Amino acid sequence: MEQRKLVSFAERSAADLEVLHGSRELVHADFNPKNLLVRHDDGRWVVAAVLDWEFAFSSAPLFDVGNMLGDPRPAAFTDGFLTGFRDAGGALPTNWHQLSRALDLYSLADLPTRPVDHRYFRRAVERIRELVAS
Repeated sequence: MEQRKLVSFAERSAADLEVLHGSRELVHADFNPKNLLVRHDDGRWVVAAVLDWEFAFSSAPLFDVGNMLGDPRPAAFTDGFLTGFRDAGGALPTNWHQLSRALDLYSLADLPTRPVDHRYFRRAVERIRELVAS
């Protein structure tokens, strides 16, 4: 039953994701707070470095938006992230949230292939269930 829901979600998302076909930008693919170093500069926090690039590839930057915002974040964090993304030249289509969530499925799909006792296994399964239920 869960596998059918997952396949159905992926199939429904495929047509929407077609607008990103041909995107060729560097995507980190594990973009989340634990892979960022920040510093305080002129009264605000700025990114000083992005770590952990071993999964990087060329695609649509919304992959990284999905990674960063896949877990619940405080509203101020989300707003600040999206403002920074836009200010740095990132484009957010009208349905960016739906697209980024669908793209996050690709990142999440690898985690359940790891041993059940892996530290990210259970959380990945929970996030996939939440995603396909939406």
